[in-house]
Amino acid sequence: MKNGLIIWDHQEIPEQEIKRRIETMQKRMDEGNIDALILFGDVNEAGALNYFSNFAPYYFSAALILTCVGEGIMTTAMAQRSKSWIQSNSLIQDIRFQRDYGKGCLEVLKGIELKYNKVGIVEFDLFPYTAFLNMKKEFPDVAFIDASGIVNEMRSQRSPVEISLIRHAGQIACGSLESLVRNWEFKKECELSGEIERQARYRRCEDIFVHIASHKNGLRWLHLPTEEELEQEVMLEMMVQYKNYWAVMGRTVLPKHARPSLVDLKIQAESIYSKGLKSLKSGIGILDIFGEIRNDVDESIKIISSISFGLYVESMQRIWINDNLSTSDKNVVLQENMEVIFQLGLLDKGSLNKFLIQDTFLIGKNEAQNLTETKYAMTY
Repeated sequence: MKNGLIIWDHQEIPEQEIKRRIETMQKRMDEGNIDALILFGDVNEAGALNYFSNFAPYYFSAALILTCVGEGIMTTAMAQRSKSWIQSNSLIQDIRFQRDYGKGCLEVLKGIELKYNKVGIVEFDLFPYTAFLNMKKEFPDVAFIDASGIVNEMRSQRSPVEISLIRHAGQIACGSLESLVRNWEFKKECELSGEIERQARYRRCEDIFVHIASHKNGLRWLHLPTEEELEQEVMLEMMVQYKNYWAVMGRTVLPKHARPSLVDLKIQAESIYSKGLKSLKSGIGILDIFGEIRNDVDESIKIISSISFGLYVESMQRIWINDNLSTSDKNVVLQENMEVIFQLGLLDKGSLNKFLIQDTFLIGKNEAQNLTETKYAMTY
């Protein structure tokens, strides 16, 4: 369940912003001879659906069917009593209720003139397979294509409105963590993560994920909180959602009298991270950034570093420096106005010291803009 009843703030997200997105996509659909787009989403992943409607379902699921003209039709498995609430929080006013959302999509498609016999499905891997088979059976001459790439290419270029929302999510993460450091009395991972969530919810975040690790866990890296006791350095990754936009921040909290070896690792990590930030700009390939990091770390240190893209925060898809299986993804070249999450983690295999820095950035022509900026390291 999201945090409280979400109301459309038209100053935060102007109606014209949603209209601009729809009109831009309709132009691309027309150029690609696509009759309609089906944008599916549920309470966990509603990114594309929300992008073109400003609506994200609280429970069950919904689908927006977007054609080359008009504002689209939404079909949802939510209860019909939520109609006025959906309409007040969405640009889409034609709302249809069907518990079987596959059947709901079918009914909408039957009322659309299919000029090119081509329908795109966004987030194809999330779309219910039985619903897809039923549509294919009903429309045997229609080509159903995966249109996720077309939409994601457009969404990857963040607008000023989106940047503002991501920055606000980052401020929630920073404020929550900074308040904890001032009153640090935590003994266990679950105690710390519980207070982080309370602080973030108090600041009106919609959702939050916390991953954690401390010296006591040995070689274990970030994981979901447990009953384990905290010891020495404490690493935290916070993924915060605000108005369906995510910001990710990772920090290491150190004891005031940290071991010299831990302080040395901190200095090394901060130096490498600062150097890596200079490469976060338009036209630079991810492989080049990872190559520089490798050159700056000796064999006694394990590198745990990744770059992920804002569109995939919900499904936590990342390009890892230490994952040789995702070489095709590593050929990605950064583009202006692209949102990325840059993580650098170092683990000393001898002392078991760990240090993490992670922020959300907007790629610029000559440099990256930090959307979750706070101190690299904190002390308790």
